[in-house]
Amino acid sequence: MAFNGMKVIHSGLGDRLRYIMNPAKTENGLLCAGINTIPDMAYQDMMDTKRRFGKLDKRQGYHIIQSFAPGEIEPDAALRFGMEFIEKYLDNRYEGVASVHTDKAHIHVHMIFNSVSYVDGRKYHAAKGEYLERIRELCDEQCREWGLSVIEGDFKKVKTTKDEARCKAQGKPTCRDMIRADIDRALRECIRWTDFVIAMRQLGYDVKETPKNVSLRGPGMKRFVRLSSLGEGYDKRSLEVRISNNLWRSDAIRPSEVRFPSDDALGKFIGTQADYYNVTQQMRRLMDRQHLRYAPALRAEIRKLEQYDEDLRFQEKYNITSKEQLQEHKVDLQFIIDEIVRRREPIYKERRTAAAKANPQRMAELEEELKKYKATLASLRHELRVATRIEDRLENKLPEMLAAREAQERIKQEMKMERLAREQDHPSRYYR
Repeated sequence: MAFNGMKVIHSGLGDRLRYIMNPAKTENGLLCAGINTIPDMAYQDMMDTKRRFGKLDKRQGYHIIQSFAPGEIEPDAALRFGMEFIEKYLDNRYEGVASVHTDKAHIHVHMIFNSVSYVDGRKYHAAKGEYLERIRELCDEQCREWGLSVIEGDFKKVKTTKDEARCKAQGKPTCRDMIRADIDRALRECIRWTDFVIAMRQLGYDVKETPKNVSLRGPGMKRFVRLSSLGEGYDKRSLEVRISNNLWRSDAIRPSEVRFPSDDALGKFIGTQADYYNVTQQMRRLMDRQHLRYAPALRAEIRKLEQYDEDLRFQEKYNITSKEQLQEHKVDLQFIIDEIVRRREPIYKERRTAAAKANPQRMAELEEELKKYKATLASLRHELRVATRIEDRLENKLPEMLAAREAQERIKQEMKMERLAREQDHPSRYYR
């Protein structure tokens, strides 16, 4: 038996009720039941309760969905299950409607209840983690009583944004992957919480500590990320335990054992091509070996590596090695685009004439010519966009990226000196 959780209804309470009581999904309404109301009057009763206590604004209701494995339960029994569950959970203090949908292979129960109690006018409040604790516990207990299957395991959720999901699908490291990798690397060299905070700040992170949470904001990130949202083993308490264990580890990394990647040979690349090659190689190493320390400027651009590779191929293709050559190539591209647009205009004019419209064969020829022009223009305009992007990066971003190499060397030397000084003060802290 799968429990899908609870959704908050901020608006459209009537629409949601109509949806779950859809006759096409509930065997003409036979699989609907009211809780402290009747289904047909549910919306009116809920709104009357809100008006009576003067609580018409904000959250309007809550929507719970329970799903069962195919063939596990009959529709009538599923409705009784849902009614029993919602009555236990709400303690008969709220109006609601339960309905069973049979339009899918798996039977599922929808339950909507009012946000305001008809007993005393108090608004329903679900504490953080309500599903993982109270709702799931109650649902699993009822399933066992009914002899239904229960999904075992830990359902703690790690927050994932759309951008992170896209990066995972493309095989790229996400922001949280990079944060976790930096935390893992920093922890191996810390014996106190303050050491960890200093190490993260040296990596370019902003660290914000409150009595309840610790949050990090990495280079290029707009918002702070709480440690507790990074998954199991990354909350403050777990990190403090890992730090304390470093005092007794025989395999802890000594400062002298830390290795940084050497510079790549530039090979055949010269001028702006060499600059681009330099930067892309650093970013590629960072993707392959995330545990190494890199300057913040590189970390902020790592997910644009494909663009940097495309920029480099573009410069190779047209033998561009300087800003001046790039600007000349942009002028040439724009001239070609303007010329193609000028030659395409008579075809558009002819296509609009009555003679052309009356001749299907000629119209097909014109359409074919326009299709070729369109494909050529699309390719040229893309190249112009790439050239513009390269120009912008050469002027603004790339100097910062190249300066990152020097910044990284400075970070390495400073941290090496600090570690050696600390090792002299505490010579036995890395080994038992």
